[in-house]
Amino acid sequence: MRDDVQTARAHPFLYRADHVAFLVDGGRFGTQALRQEARHDTDMLIQSILDAGVDGAVKSVIYTKWDAALNGDGADQLEDFVEAFEGEIRRKHEARAGELQFIRTAARPESGSEVCRGKNLDEVLRTWLRSARRPLEVPASTGVQTTREFDRFRSSSPQRAD
Repeated sequence: MRDDVQTARAHPFLYRADHVAFLVDGGRFGTQALRQEARHDTDMLIQSILDAGVDGAVKSVIYTKWDAALNGDGADQLEDFVEAFEGEIRRKHEARAGELQFIRTAARPESGSEVCRGKNLDEVLRTWLRSARRPLEVPASTGVQTTREFDRFRSSSPQRAD
């Protein structure tokens, strides 16, 4: 999907998303040899999603395995690299993407790590829940006869149970 807008367009769920999260492998950011490739891959994925017209969703870049990034062979230059990366992403994409959020996480750090278990996962969940408060949009009926229960559910208007 990162190299092809058509592939991004082939996933209709992206257009209905309240939030799109771009996951960046922190282990790759912490390694000198893989850092530039990870930066490029993330940049191209964001570009493809925006070029496909997915612009209604809140977007965040989530660094996973941040403990591995801090313990990699490039840890001494990591903060400068990440700051430059985030600035570049904002300059290139924020006008189209809206506000971009950057969150560093570590769900299960290696034992002995200084990073706490579940680092910033609460922030990720809060961000997702906050962005999920858009009103329900029901697509207009197509008039097509449906035979599966799932299709009937999808095409029906939401009912209130009073």
